[in-house]
Amino acid sequence: MLQRNPYTPAVLPSAPKSPRRLVKGIVLAGVHDWGGCALDALLPRPLAPVAGRPLIGYAVEWLRSAGVSELTICSNLSARRLVDALGEAADGVTFHQDVMPRGPAGCLLDAWSGSEAEAGVLVDGSTIPECDLPALLGEHESGGAALTVVVREDSGHVRATDFQPPAGIYVASPSVLEHVAESGYVDLKEGLIPALYDRGYRMTTYGTAGTCPRVTGVASYLAANDWVLERNWVRPEELDGFEVAAEGSRIHPTAQVHRGARLAGPVQVGARSEISDGVTLVGPVCIGSDVRIHDGAVICRSVLWDSCEVGAEAHLDRCLVAQSAVIRRAVRAVGAVLAPGCAEVERPGRRKTGAQAVPRRRIGT
Repeated sequence: MLQRNPYTPAVLPSAPKSPRRLVKGIVLAGVHDWGGCALDALLPRPLAPVAGRPLIGYAVEWLRSAGVSELTICSNLSARRLVDALGEAADGVTFHQDVMPRGPAGCLLDAWSGSEAEAGVLVDGSTIPECDLPALLGEHESGGAALTVVVREDSGHVRATDFQPPAGIYVASPSVLEHVAESGYVDLKEGLIPALYDRGYRMTTYGTAGTCPRVTGVASYLAANDWVLERNWVRPEELDGFEVAAEGSRIHPTAQVHRGARLAGPVQVGARSEISDGVTLVGPVCIGSDVRIHDGAVICRSVLWDSCEVGAEAHLDRCLVAQSAVIRRAVRAVGAVLAPGCAEVERPGRRKTGAQAVPRRRIGT
């Protein structure tokens, strides 16, 4: 029996109201690889694909769906790289590139500069927001807070004395900006919040029952993919160009899945990917674009990035397969990050033996 991910999808309002005031949306997408995270070694975290779209795209979509039109992304990545990743979602977005790290509060000041917005929403680009933004803004305004911190009420019955983990979302009033230095690194939790507290500013928390998955490493990245796939599974109206197979899986129209393949649970197969005869996919599984999975392979609870290949009879469970990795025939891997250069992956230019071509047939043929 499959275990469900501890992230339980909550249903968002289908038609959120636009904010009554001019609101500035700011997404933090700074990247600092200190060598301790296998995910960051593969790809800047905000660009990591989650269920087929870059992680940062969820924050952008959340702000836009609530009517926030003035939107800035702060990052030390190039604007071109972010635009390429976001595609059409980048239309109308401005980009602020930090040559030197400014910290969350520093980015808040820099991105807000020159804006006439009456409130600012600061979102960590590694978070998938799931709370009612208009309600959050209304609570912030009615409470007269200078800063509102969104926290996760995971249990649904959190006591006032319990620790409530921050969700990576903050709402600020313009009055806080005068307490942010114009240069240097300025943290929010260890810099701005203590400064506001010392000056008597009102700060409050806003509890959300929404999950708001936050990616901090490989384990939470896989869990976030699980959560989005399971959420999409119960929202068949949100297809994003995919077709729903008889098993409830989402298959891109250009993908080819052999009739002898078995798909169970939430599974997503990207554009032009090919799934061979005898392959078993046990969800949550997310297959990127241009992926080839050969005969008899078994893949459970894993994420495969674009252009990778899995050899015949390979067994992968709770794995992340990086872009362009070619997994050897009959490999067994559990809880692994499989990237070009590791033992289970073919060297560039070398072909596996025994891999068979995938019949070019669509689902049900």
